[in-house]
Parts: sequence; C-alpha cells; structure tokens
Amino acid sequence: MNSIERVEKSSTEEKKKYRTRGYFKYFLIGWIWNICINIAINGAFGFIFATSVMPIWGNPSILYDFLQMCLYLGFLLSWFVILGVHNDVILGKIDYLSGDIENLSIISKLPRNSILRALVFMTLTFIIFFPLAIFTLIIFQVESLPYWNFIYYKALYGGFMAAVIEPLVRLSALIKPTDDFMIRLLEAKPKKKKKEKNRKKND
Repeated sequence: MNSIERVEKSSTEEKKKYRTRGYFKYFLIGWIWNICINIAINGAFGFIFATSVMPIWGNPSILYDFLQMCLYLGFLLSWFVILGVHNDVILGKIDYLSGDIENLSIISKLPRNSILRALVFMTLTFIIFFPLAIFTLIIFQVESLPYWNFIYYKALYGGFMAAVIEPLVRLSALIKPTDDFMIRLLEAKPKKKKKEKNRKKND
C-alpha cells in the first residue's frame, strides 16, 4: 500500500468516525429532549385531571389513565419524531442511513405513510407498556395512589416509555423515509423560504 492509498484510507476512516459521532449526538439529543418533553406533558396532564386519590380500577383510575397515555403518547411521540427527522434531513442537520441496513426485514415492512407508521408504533407501545403497568401495580399490591404520587408515577412512566420507543422510531425514520402529504408539506417550506430570500436580495 503506497502513501496515497494510506492517506485516502485514513481520511475515509476519519469521515466514518465523524459521521458515527454525528449520529450518536443526534440520537442522544433527540432522546433526552423527548424524554423531558413526555415527563413534563404527562406530569401536567396528571396535575390537571387526577383526583385526590386515584384508584387502580374504574373511571377515573390509574389504568384508565394509562390506557389513554399509551395510545396518545405512542402515536403523537412517534409521529412528531418521524416528521422531525425528515425536517432535519431537509435542513441538512442529518442524512438518511443507507446501505444493506435498508433491507432489514422488520424495517422494510413498516409503512411509508407517517401516520400509519405512527399507528404501528402506537400499537407496539400499547402492547408492551399497558400490560407492564398492570403487572407492576398488581405485583406491588397498589390499590390506589394519592394525588401527587400518581402525578410522579405517571410522569416517570411516560418518560420511561419515551426512552424505549423514541430511538426505535428515530432509527426507522432514518433507515426507511416516510412519504405522504405531511412530508411533502415539510419539503415545500424550505422552498418558500428560499424564494422569499431571493426576492429580498433582488429588491
């Protein structure tokens, strides 16, 4: 191997390391941000809608509240992350992952439509975390929770769900991009901004 080939090889390796660090930072920042957001939102919902004592069964109850939380958190978190990833790609903050990873059987079967994909992750969130909530409460023989204890539990459980689901959604959006009306709407926004800037320059 001559000196030119060595230089090319080292530069290629440096680029790969830099790219890997970029993706790691991107995942970490998005992960922490969404955990914090979900803790805050679920804590706020608990603060507004909880009663002085929340029983495990009934309406209102801990499990009825968690049933709704698994559904709306699973859907909205997934949908906003998918749209956010595509928007970041448009703005040049990150690139889609490419290569053989696109052919992963699980990822390749996910729908291209962002809403349908969010529904898939919502279903996954419900299947995993709602039974886990029931199991946890039964194991610890919880029959009811006081107002503030319920708020803390709801907020932390929402953050825990986001911590598990968010990276999976983000990875799927980077590997297999979505394509629907919302994505095309996002793509149209930068074009409008560029046109406005060009008009200002011409004026």
